[in-house]
Amino acid sequence: MIFVVYLTSNVNFSLDAIYSLISYIKADKFNLIKIPIAGRSSADFGLTYIAGQLSQKYQADEYTFDVISNDHTTEYVVELLRLNRFNKN
Repeated sequence: MIFVVYLTSNVNFSLDAIYSLISYIKADKFNLIKIPIAGRSSADFGLTYIAGQLSQKYQADEYTFDVISNDHTTEYVVELLRLNRFNKN
């Protein structure tokens, strides 16, 4: 499953990048979540909320989380996921 959490979109995608997502979109495993209220780190708070929901729904021995963010404060969330064995690296 792929979750993209964003506030504003200044991202340009290549057709190859979009092509690599098609199987996830067709399988209903691609989730695009726009944060409705702008604020400091609002997208990261959204990401944290989603990660918390998913960590309650799935077992750590079956899933891992790959978190990609330009904000280094998400390392706190990543570390909590590691402590709960969701990230093996």
